[in-house]
Amino acid sequence: MRQTKIQLTEEDRTTLKSLCSKGRCMAREFNRAHILLALDQNVPENQIMSVLGIGRTAIWRTRAAYLEKGLNYALHDVERPGQPILYRMFTPVKIHKYRMHGMLVLFYR
Repeated sequence: MRQTKIQLTEEDRTTLKSLCSKGRCMAREFNRAHILLALDQNVPENQIMSVLGIGRTAIWRTRAAYLEKGLNYALHDVERPGQPILYRMFTPVKIHKYRMHGMLVLFYR
């Protein structure tokens, strides 16, 4: 299987090496940094998969992200919006009242 070549810039290479040597990042970023460094050194994909314990799609996506938008896009996850916030402004509210120790108490349900 033909492997797409990646040529890292010197600045990217030093950034990745310092990221790997410090070890103060998330595991995904750590793996992606190792993937990019290995691909720069023309290490076969099968060897990267066996050493890092990752799948082929992780290698493909990391390579494609680097070629598409650069190092930061390849290393870090993109923020996802998540579930939208539900505002319940117009729901009907029942006001219940009862007496407790001679005081009138109101509560909403």
